[in-house]
Amino acid sequence: IRDKLISFELEYSDENETVNSILSQISKVKNDCLNIDEYISTACPDETFRIIYKEYGKSGLGIIISDAVNVSKECQIYRPALGCWEDSQIPGLRILAQNLQREHTRAILQLAHRGFPCLDVHALQEIPATHLLEVQKDFIAGAVRGKQAGFDGVELHACHAYLLSQILSPLTNYFDWKYSGTLEKRALYVTEIVEAIRRSCGENFIIGVRMGCNEPDLSSSIRLARLFEQAGVDYLSVSVGTGTRINIGCFDESFAWDEK
Repeated sequence: IRDKLISFELEYSDENETVNSILSQISKVKNDCLNIDEYISTACPDETFRIIYKEYGKSGLGIIISDAVNVSKECQIYRPALGCWEDSQIPGLRILAQNLQREHTRAILQLAHRGFPCLDVHALQEIPATHLLEVQKDFIAGAVRGKQAGFDGVELHACHAYLLSQILSPLTNYFDWKYSGTLEKRALYVTEIVEAIRRSCGENFIIGVRMGCNEPDLSSSIRLARLFEQAGVDYLSVSVGTGTRINIGCFDESFAWDEK
């Protein structure tokens, strides 16, 4: 990995190269060098992650969000990732936070659950409501572990058809339970997590939400953004869509799509 990074630094020494492009290429090196067997079994950062995050820390950016980190072990088989579902993972996360913070960059831990595919079911309504309430607790516990590891804050991954996105969208959350029906009820699942993290981690802990702007349309997403702000979210990272969502036509006319 060190040899690859050296060649990378030579290739990307152009002053006009954007920081995002450089970070993207560093991430590619990480994926090429990762010990995938260890990654799946422990969900802890290996030497590849430690080196790469040290490079991220040299970027000069004011804030860096980590890779998506699984809040539940049940996601690991479907989509291997770093984990924050048990205390044994805190030391490894602490090293990543310290590497990101080398040049006073704020380090944010992105918390994620991949949704119903992790449970080998085909729809959100096939997951027992009691289990979804436990996942809420997993997000909160993951945030607490992130703080214990030294991260400056967390970001809830709520787009790209991950679990929080599945709950926010009426296209996937349409069964009869506490968090369905109106947009406000769907948002409540996420805002309850936000408010619990705030109580557990304090006022100075950064809380962000990575949300879609097509849940299921732009106007609804603006309303969601306002609800997140009212719940105490410090920032929003806005994205859009996945292949599946595009195929089933989740864009309305108010969303300007620029093919260029």
